[in-house]
Formats: sequence, structure tokens, C-alpha cells
Amino acid sequence: MRDNPFISQYSPQWTKPEYLEAILVQRDGLIRESVDLIRESVLTDNKHHLLFVGPRGIGKTHLVKLIYHRLSQRAEEDPALKENLRFAWLNEDEIATSFLRLLLNIYRTLSERYPEEFPAGTLTGIIGQDPTTAREILGQALLRDLRQRTVVLMVENLDALFKAMPEPELKNWRAFVQNHPVFATVATAQMLFDGVSDRDEPFFGFFDTRHLESLSVDEARHLLENIARLHPDRTGLRAYLQTPQGRSRVSAIHELSGGNPRLFVIFSELFTQEQDMDGLVRPFEEMVDRQLTSFYQERLRWLSPQQREIIQLLSRTGHPVPVKHIADGLFTTHNSITGQLKQLREMRYLNFRQNGREVLYELAEPLMRLALQVKETHDRRPLALIVDFLRIAFEREEIERRLAACDPASRSHAYYTSAKAAIDLGLPNPRHEILRYQLENLGPDQCNDETLASVRSAAEDLDEPTAWLKLGGIYIDRREWDEALKIFTKVIGMTNATPAQIA
Repeated sequence: MRDNPFISQYSPQWTKPEYLEAILVQRDGLIRESVDLIRESVLTDNKHHLLFVGPRGIGKTHLVKLIYHRLSQRAEEDPALKENLRFAWLNEDEIATSFLRLLLNIYRTLSERYPEEFPAGTLTGIIGQDPTTAREILGQALLRDLRQRTVVLMVENLDALFKAMPEPELKNWRAFVQNHPVFATVATAQMLFDGVSDRDEPFFGFFDTRHLESLSVDEARHLLENIARLHPDRTGLRAYLQTPQGRSRVSAIHELSGGNPRLFVIFSELFTQEQDMDGLVRPFEEMVDRQLTSFYQERLRWLSPQQREIIQLLSRTGHPVPVKHIADGLFTTHNSITGQLKQLREMRYLNFRQNGREVLYELAEPLMRLALQVKETHDRRPLALIVDFLRIAFEREEIERRLAACDPASRSHAYYTSAKAAIDLGLPNPRHEILRYQLENLGPDQCNDETLASVRSAAEDLDEPTAWLKLGGIYIDRREWDEALKIFTKVIGMTNATPAQIA
């Protein structure tokens, strides 16, 4: 029997590259282009330095791992590339407070990977030297041992590295790279930062910067389908994702998660986990508590009090909202917060979308909402995002069945109990609310095939006159008269249709 592939939700570098290739969506072209640029860097004097920017969970490590994997594969087929390529993939948690420390980290990484070319004794030989002398000796040793090869320097969390290194040390780094073009760089950052975007900084204009986008609804469904293909026990999930019900649920989950790839990988597990959901939920809760809360608290610390209030209000909202909603929620005026919203947009804390003349705002990073909730909760209540997912993905009968199969002492039991309690209290179904919201905010000219499929799925799930009329309107816009007549005939026969809807 074939084992299920291991796909790490939090550390893609531990996932086999063939599995990362199998679930890849959206970024194949970007990876191919990046590999070509780094290959050119290795074989010519034209060095490229790539920086991929995006929030946590967007898939930066996944991307870097596949760039590394494909370069390694091409090196096996290309003797010149293999001879001239050397990798130095730095530990993402390792900080260097000087260029000397960075050189030490680079040389140590090369020594561990290529011990015969970069002898470890070089590092011990500089101990006791003053920093300037040690930097010069180590720099010359690196150039000597490279023998005109190129180091592909792979650095995650470049923003943290720049923050730890004073400006004079950044200038030393920049000067070395400029005077000795032996590096190509593949780096990532959580956000664009002054060290590469400010004209007065040493590395301004140095990096070819690419912003990684969230997944679209179709890309998210494609990701779930790819994951299901890898798992022999999830053939039912693949079929389910093709149904109108499956498509509408993915659309609702997309709104909930903001198209964050990491959350979709986690949600793919929740679709199939039953009694032992603890094995998934516990690491997720720990990741939110240990890794995310401190990161987002640090980001919030630099905001003004009113900006923090805006973030906190939006963290409790499951979908984009207009400026009036934010102003009313903060008991202030439209004019008093428009400037704050503009600043938050520029700092990439918020996303916005245009709906006619109205601008709708939401948090740019759904993981921030989770981190804020953890700090607001003192009794280990289940995370609202997971509870909402359960209510979106499953009807009452499925939630009750799973609840009955759980150990009462487990975290799974707590989550299913919370989901059932929300249903028992008659709270609005989050899936229906999201689908209605999406239908209400469709633009007048959105009648392409993707929108048509999405609206049809929503109409079949909601089965409400308003949703069917929206679908009929799209068919009218597409001049598909027969299909429009079928939809309008259906509405006329619905007992809950109002006289105005029938007319």
C-alpha cells in the first residue's frame, strides 16, 4: 500500500521536491524565469539578485525550494553549470550583525556542503583577529576557494537580516558584492522594506523584486485537487471539488482565508481528518501562538493608536467592508480615517477592492486575524477561523457525526462542539453570508466563464431567488437567451420569490 506523501504545512523545505512540484499552482512560470536568470548568473558575468516579497504562508519557501531543486536538476544535465554553481542556503533563523558574521555564515554553509573545496580550518584560522583583518582574510579565502565559480546565496527573511545589520556593515556587504561579482541571490522577505526601497540605502535598486500574489479561487481549488491526487485516500475529495457544492465551499473558504496557500494546505487536511483532528489542530494552534503572535505584535507596535483600532476591527470581520462600516464601528467620521487607511494600504497592512464608487477594505494577511484572536482569548477557546471553516465545509449532520466520534477530552471535540453550538444558536451560516456578499459585490461587467461558474455554484448552494436572478442576469449579459429563460422560469416557480422578483 502506498504511503500518503508528507506535505509540511509550516516547513516546506522538509517536503520532498517532487511533492512540491505536484501541488504547485500559479508560479511555474515565475520559477522557470528565476531558474533561467540564476543559470545566466552562474555562466556569465551578468549577475542577478532576486527578492520575493509576500506575507507569511504565501509560499515563499515553497518557491525557493523549487528554484533550488530545478537548478540542481539542470546542473546534473549541464556540466558547465555543475562546475560553476555552488549553493549557500543560509539558516532562516540565523542573524548576522556585521558583514563579517555574514561571511562566516556563508563560508560555513559552503564548507558543510563542499568540505573539500572550502576547508573548515579557514574559519578557525581567523579566530582572534580584529574584525577588519578577519573580514579581509575571510573574503580573500572565499574568493580563492571559489576559483571563479558563482555562489547562489539563498536568504530567507532578508528584511530581518537587514534590520540586524548597521548601515556601515551593509555598505561593506554592498561594496564586496560590487567589487567581486561572485554572488547571485535568491532572497525572500515578509514585506518590502527601506533597506531595498529607500533611495538613500546602499542596496537601493540592487534587487529584482517580485511580489507574490494570493491564490485566486480557481487556483485554490486546483491546489486542493493537486493535494488530493497525491493521496490515495482522497479520491472522494477530488470528485467533491468538481461539484457545485464543492466549488461554492472553496469559494467561501477562499474569502475566509484570503487565498493564503498555507491555510489551504491545512484546510485540505481538515476536509478528511475526523477523530484525530488533534494531530492537525494542535500544531496549528502552537504555530499561531509561538510564531505569529510575536511577529504581528511587533508589526502593530509601530502603528498609531487609531491604525491599531482599524486593524483590530477588521480582524473581527470575515470579509471586506466599506469605509462607512469602519468609521461607524470606531464611532468616528469618514474623513478622520481615510488618511489612516491610505497609510495602512501603503504599508501593505490592508488590501482594498473597488466596488463601483465604493472602496472595500480587509486585512492583507488573514494570519494576522488569527494571531490577534489568540491574544484576545484567555480560556483556550477554539480559533474562530477553524470553527468557521467547519461550518462552511460541513452541514449540521456531518458535524454531529464527527462530534460523536471524538474523544470528549480532545481539541477536536472542542472545535466540533463550538461549530454545533453556533448552529444551535441560529447564528448565520458563514458560507451563505460569504456567498451572498460575493454575489452582491459582483461588478456589472463580470460575465466571463469563471464568474459564470462561480455564480452558478453559489446559486445552487443558496437556492435563493436573488442568487438565481444574478445568474440569469449574467446569461442576459452573455446573450445566452435560452439559459436565461430557464433561470427566470425557475424563479417564477419559487415559493419564496417576492412579487418584485417574479416581475
